[in-house]
Amino acid sequence: MRALLTLTFLLFFKVNFSQTLLPEALDVQKAFEKLSKTPSDQSCRKAYVESFPSNSMVFLKVFNPEEFDQLYSVSDKYIDAIEQSASSFPKEVISKLVDIGKNLTWDADAVSHLQQVSVSLAAKYPKLFVEKYKSLNEKE
Repeated sequence: MRALLTLTFLLFFKVNFSQTLLPEALDVQKAFEKLSKTPSDQSCRKAYVESFPSNSMVFLKVFNPEEFDQLYSVSDKYIDAIEQSASSFPKEVISKLVDIGKNLTWDADAVSHLQQVSVSLAAKYPKLFVEKYKSLNEKE
């Protein structure tokens, strides 16, 4: 009887508390896994850059959700991968980082890491950063 109750509790816990990834998080996760298996494959790198969030709302839902789920606990790996992808696709990565960062205020964890990466890449690719910055309208 005790074993049956334990099994029932474990099944209940697993069903009710298992995490379901948002479609956006799942897309990034799949692209990251492919890139991790073949890091020198430029098509995997491009697919990862394309799958990475393009705005602050999606970025926060995927990497810094209020519930600390989704890809929160591994956000550093994903943000490091987008930084490394800038060596192959600097314009695309800087564009994404500016589009994400323009609506963010400082916060710990993923937001802070993304802001540090953005500053680092802006220093590395200043012309691309200035070009993207100038393309923003006044309200952005």
